[in-house]
Amino acid sequence: MDAAVDTLAEPAIQSIETYRTKAVEGLHIRPAHIADDQQLVKLIAESMPANGVLLSFERYPSYFKATRTQYEQPRVLVMVADEQPEKILAMFNLGTRNCFINGTVKPLRYVGDLRIGKTTRGKGLISLLMSYVKNCLPLDEIYQTVILNDNIVARKVLHENRPGVPAHYVSDQVETHTLTGFKTKKQPNRNLSISHMTRGDISAVNRFIRHMADYYNFLPAYDFKGLVAQEPYWNGLSINDFYIVKRGGQIVGLFGLWNQKPFKQTRIADYSKLISFVRPAYNYWAKLTHQLRLPQKGDTLNYMMLHSVLCNPYDTDLFENIIRSAHQQACDRKCYAICFTLAENDPRRDCRKVFISQKVQAIHAFHCFKDNPLQQFDSKRISYLECGRI
Repeated sequence: MDAAVDTLAEPAIQSIETYRTKAVEGLHIRPAHIADDQQLVKLIAESMPANGVLLSFERYPSYFKATRTQYEQPRVLVMVADEQPEKILAMFNLGTRNCFINGTVKPLRYVGDLRIGKTTRGKGLISLLMSYVKNCLPLDEIYQTVILNDNIVARKVLHENRPGVPAHYVSDQVETHTLTGFKTKKQPNRNLSISHMTRGDISAVNRFIRHMADYYNFLPAYDFKGLVAQEPYWNGLSINDFYIVKRGGQIVGLFGLWNQKPFKQTRIADYSKLISFVRPAYNYWAKLTHQLRLPQKGDTLNYMMLHSVLCNPYDTDLFENIIRSAHQQACDRKCYAICFTLAENDPRRDCRKVFISQKVQAIHAFHCFKDNPLQQFDSKRISYLECGRI
């Protein structure tokens, strides 16, 4: 096991080594350990439906290594039977990452990777999970979630208000685009220059990130010094993967290209009967029209994540130039699709009219046992979701 994986064991361990409740007999929650890694890899690959396609979001070869790109402080927990504590029945992650909230950097807890084995559903696991959350974390804790519209199981667990479950409050609908081209050609804006980031740019880029917090809420509080130091949060990225956009010598935009396939994959688990039937004809049409082609069942999708794709959200011409440049840079790397997420209140969504993309819709929500957390957030700021970290 490499050192990057070994170091994850410490943040995952809780002050409470095991959690039990009399309301759910025979089961308990414990921290995940390195020895659990391959069980977690298998469980996380449980398939989820989206637009008639069954997707498997994998974390191969190591769940622990992959989760360090989602969280700065992972909190990986598993549910097991008292008689077989080594056999994982369900898993979830309650880790945190530092984000800008109303312009101030704060840790934000993100509920991710909730998986329950198909053979163990309905056996008190959800009651145990909710009891843990209520009794082991502060009652005023705020939890962020992003759940696919088609993921009925997760929505039933987290979006149904009932006793013992933190109330949910929908913040936004969000769209993740897998962009493969554009409906029209456009010459680059000659007033913009786009170049690779260098180490000498880091301080200026960090200041630009802080400036972007004037527009966006929940933007990760990136410090690119961590990229240079090769911290686990930046796994799969190097400084050469980032590009700075300048106008008149000033930084006005930023983006990175993130190849996550060495540690995080999206596999086609299955197609609906209709899509299976039309897939050959669709792929022929897709090739002619620059649409996303559908691989065979069992294969992975080939795309790159856009990282920190940022600019003044009201400058849609600038954003379109950034997206066009990002797609061209990805194509130069023999990858013809890029992914990014936009919230419903993001003015940059106006550029969708020129995109050729497949989109997946999800619900961005917050949960709390006490007051409505949405009241704490500046409604004028735009929700920012980093596609590669959800």
